[in-house]
Amino acid sequence: VSGWAVGALRFLPWVFEVRDLWPESLVGVGQASADSLLYRSVARVAKFLYRHATHIVVDGDWKRRHLIHQGVEESRITVIRNGVEDDFCLEPSSSMALSARLEVRKELGLRDEFVLLYAGTLGMAHGLETILHAAEQLHRRDDIKFILLGAGAERAQLSQLLNKLRLANVRLMEKQPRAKIPAFLAAADACLVPLRNKEVFKSAIPSKMFEAMAAGRPVILSVEGEAKEILLSSQAGLAIPPEDPGAMVDAILKLRNEPSLCQSLGRSG
Repeated sequence: VSGWAVGALRFLPWVFEVRDLWPESLVGVGQASADSLLYRSVARVAKFLYRHATHIVVDGDWKRRHLIHQGVEESRITVIRNGVEDDFCLEPSSSMALSARLEVRKELGLRDEFVLLYAGTLGMAHGLETILHAAEQLHRRDDIKFILLGAGAERAQLSQLLNKLRLANVRLMEKQPRAKIPAFLAAADACLVPLRNKEVFKSAIPSKMFEAMAAGRPVILSVEGEAKEILLSSQAGLAIPPEDPGAMVDAILKLRNEPSLCQSLGRSG
């Protein structure tokens, strides 16, 4: 709203970048129902901004179609996908990547284990308890470990669930400086990218998926919609249903038991 106000007062064009759909995301994370006052209020603000923006930028085609359905003129919408800076991820087969992998694994006390990494926001949208329940099913496998890296609204709840389940195969770590993330990606064998099973998240395209692909790490994606289309067309990982620990376990075991598939998916990414 402040962006629109400044643009209007100074007679400047105003570009509205939409990364998440509101108020639909309120329902997706369970913070409001579609008939609530909060939902209706945010919907009015969103429609006002869509209507008054000089131009709108979205990060995917599904969001573009959603806004067109909301009545926004197609000519005022441009799709600009998320990406990864070309100097962010370490070249997967390089000596730097191998050195970083060994250093991080040494710090974490890891040797030959198959490591699953989630690095990002520990938020209400992600359904991260699914990872813990998958880890619970694999708790007898000493050769498989999980690393959850980040901060967010669900961190305390995840920590409580982790303590309740008494999982020795999961490491819940504090948020790391962004400069260290490439080393953690190099140390991982595959990356987990989950979201909750909600209609609004079918238009979501998690940027962490692109970071894993750039690092040559296969992705286990539990997201329906456009992100799944991108992953499968890239042949860069395995897509499973959201909030399904059993399907996540099957995907993890498939990658663990087929190193050649793991490498092939990473190269494709």
